[in-house]
Amino acid sequence: MLHTSEIITILERRYGGTPHSGSTFFNHLYGTYRILKEDLEMPYPYNLVGLLHSIYGNEYFQDPSSAPPSREEVFSWVGGEVEYLVYLFHLPGIRGVIMETQASKVFDPVALKVLRGVMYANEIEQEERNIQDMKASVESIKKGYEGVKCDTYYSR
Repeated sequence: MLHTSEIITILERRYGGTPHSGSTFFNHLYGTYRILKEDLEMPYPYNLVGLLHSIYGNEYFQDPSSAPPSREEVFSWVGGEVEYLVYLFHLPGIRGVIMETQASKVFDPVALKVLRGVMYANEIEQEERNIQDMKASVESIKKGYEGVKCDTYYSR
């Protein structure tokens, strides 16, 4: 298994230039991991599921520039339990399944908690970026009003 810093280096090299939701795929993966680790305090090694959550692609994102790493490669980085959770997270429709009230009959409690945490962190990471973009847009709009007087465009 690799140290977390080694995995981060691999991901940054592979995905640092891959566009994703107004940033890069690496930034999204790392941001999701950061939220799990720091904000949700998800323990190691489960926070690594966030770092790799979309590495295989999913119904919302496929990296068109390269093939995803093999399951064997990811297994060598993080071990079987984490790789399996990463694999589950990429399956079509999994987000709906893990939100079902009957999900506890399908997943063990730890897996369910990790998958739900990754889903939330994934959404939070993207929303944080959207909020930053909106704030930048507001500032741009405010600058466009500088020096404009109401009577410039309207007079009686």
